[in-house]
Amino acid sequence: MAIHEIVLDPDGDMLVIVPGTPTPEGQTKDTGPLTPKSSGSDPEAAEAAPAEPPDNSEVTEPSASAPPEEEQWRFKASSKHLALASTYVKKMMSGPWREANEIHDEDELLHWTLDGFDVNAIAIILRIIHGLNRQVLRTIDLGMLAQVSRVVDYLECHEAIELYASIWVAYLNGLPPTSLQHVDWDSWISVTGVFQNPEIFRRWTRVAIVEKLNCPPSLELPILSQAYDTIDERRQAHLDKILACVYSHVDRLSEQKTCSAECDAILLGTLIRQLHANSLSALRPSRPYEGLSISSVVKTIRGLTVPEWYSKVNVVDEPSPSPFEFWGAPRKISKMQQKKAKLKSKKKTPPSDEWGVSFDPAREVDDMDDVMVNEHSCGFDDLIATVNRLEAEIQGLDLEADLGIRRED
Repeated sequence: MAIHEIVLDPDGDMLVIVPGTPTPEGQTKDTGPLTPKSSGSDPEAAEAAPAEPPDNSEVTEPSASAPPEEEQWRFKASSKHLALASTYVKKMMSGPWREANEIHDEDELLHWTLDGFDVNAIAIILRIIHGLNRQVLRTIDLGMLAQVSRVVDYLECHEAIELYASIWVAYLNGLPPTSLQHVDWDSWISVTGVFQNPEIFRRWTRVAIVEKLNCPPSLELPILSQAYDTIDERRQAHLDKILACVYSHVDRLSEQKTCSAECDAILLGTLIRQLHANSLSALRPSRPYEGLSISSVVKTIRGLTVPEWYSKVNVVDEPSPSPFEFWGAPRKISKMQQKKAKLKSKKKTPPSDEWGVSFDPAREVDDMDDVMVNEHSCGFDDLIATVNRLEAEIQGLDLEADLGIRRED
């Protein structure tokens, strides 16, 4: 086993033991367990230290065929600093546990093994707690910040890390938006939930409500298991409203005359066909809407198109006066516009001589008649407007009202 020693406090009385391997992006001289034997009394020397194990580390070079060797990082720390910053450590140090009472003979220190967390995240937090501010990065990526939030939530050291967390969140929030990935939702929801940033939390929970396909959250990150139950319930509730609007429009076209029989048939067939092309059957889906997101349904409705078509003007097409309309009252705007057109037709024309006597059978010839037609501009404008309104009404979660997470001053 490769053992790396990092000194956070030369007079420390506790050895924080962290098994694991730092992430590749953290193996630099600027972060985490990356500066072995670094002392708080000389931060500049620590920053200049190479990212390699110290001379007294028990390190063996693995062969090319051997599996990766386990590593262990040992931070010499102050239990008083840790107990002051962390509610978890404070309870541990005041209890009967061996971590608070057993002093090991080989180094005359208390030993506390902190397993299951990212090594770099723990190193960042320990350095902040011990006041080694020059060794703390001012910018980290979202994945590392999510891992830091895990440790903070476990150790209950929110206030100690709060200032740096606000710097990191402000930096990441100002970056250009990238394509939405499920891991981004999880990380942002967890980070802003742990560090209690209500505005960004509300924004990203709304993204999850709109984009979610009923995917299980990453259970290793805090807040998520609690938030995703509410997120999925909101997702289903909003899908109830949107799908009710869509399929009530299907029923209306099927049962009522909105324009003309031909126009309604064209709209109904177009709507059902385009719904089917986007994984929405003619029958309304039911909860829990597996594999269906609000964004996919809204995109389908916004993309509805209607073929251009015309109908001949008949007497029945003429609008009849309504007994409920009076002079000066606003009239409903018709979606049909009359215009002149040429209609191609077949006519039988028998050949004849100059005296008008026909000897051969009649022949069919093409003829063009001038007719009046209705240009239909009927479509799905009302449906699209209603779906857009329902989508705009979607709100993200509130930390206190929806999850009961209240900021402690």
